Amino acid sequence: MKVPRFRHISQFSYSANGGSPTQVYEFLSQNKGSMRIIHLHNVNWTFPSENISIRNLTHLDFHGTFPADSMGIADILGNGTQIESLRLQCVLECNASAQFRQYADGLPFLRHFAFSLVGYRVNDYDLFPAISEFLRDRTDLHTLHLTVPSADWAQRRLGYDATVWGVLPSLANLRSLSATLPKDVAAAVAMWLVPRGVQSLSLHSLTAGDPISFVSVSLPSTRRLYTDASLPIQQLRPGLPPGLKFIGLSQFHVDDVVAVIQHGFPMVRLARVDDAYYTVKNTENGVQLEEWPKSRTQYNVTEWLEWFGCENADWRDPSEFL
Repeated sequence: MKVPRFRHISQFSYSANGGSPTQVYEFLSQNKGSMRIIHLHNVNWTFPSENISIRNLTHLDFHGTFPADSMGIADILGNGTQIESLRLQCVLECNASAQFRQYADGLPFLRHFAFSLVGYRVNDYDLFPAISEFLRDRTDLHTLHLTVPSADWAQRRLGYDATVWGVLPSLANLRSLSATLPKDVAAAVAMWLVPRGVQSLSLHSLTAGDPISFVSVSLPSTRRLYTDASLPIQQLRPGLPPGLKFIGLSQFHVDDVVAVIQHGFPMVRLARVDDAYYTVKNTENGVQLEEWPKSRTQYNVTEWLEWFGCENADWRDPSEFL
């Protein structure tokens, strides 16, 4: 692909699965002074610290690799004095925890933050504790996404445990939360840690394909697993934020979506289970779900989320500038 030689571009979005970054990075260098919003998605590319002026950015969305010698995260945290929105979906090969610790007070105007690992080649047991300290007491934060690869050993190697959710109550103005449930916190307790102002909540299973563990009951007498959603899932409801409009469940095995929503989240307007969206209607006969057609979920999801007052539920696609 040949990139045009435009000058004074303020917004740039590029998504690919391969290829050389040379032309794209040259284009970014040409527009260093004017660039304010960057969405760069190519998991094979490294973060272009030398090709952008981080001090000028207000929105940064990077899906790529931080190699072993990278100080890219430190560059972002230390120089992003105007950044309001930061999403990092990365393959991590460097020690990022030290960089988060070094700049725990960085990004003073941060309102939207997402950190998701799509892969890693490092044991960094302090990673998520360091991120937690970076986030603590950020009362201006409105959106938070934190997810780890779906394996128990990945959680242990990255320090994703109860301390991560323990920082949530300090985020008083949080409106949207999407996070992996840690194994060492009971889900009913975890719900009480969610800030009371959250309107969109998405929960991710740590192990892909698990039954909804916070719905299931194991009876000691038979050692058999039951998934009667009308029992334990009710323990979640007292801890849920009172203004919850959207619930998302990712990587859980859900046999009966209607039962889960009716007994666990009947107050929401919309529900999402993996890639399927549902409109939730409360009737005299209980909850009814209307599944969205594929055309709506693939092409018009942002507009429909806004229509139902759930615009905070999803991070916008790279092609849609914030």
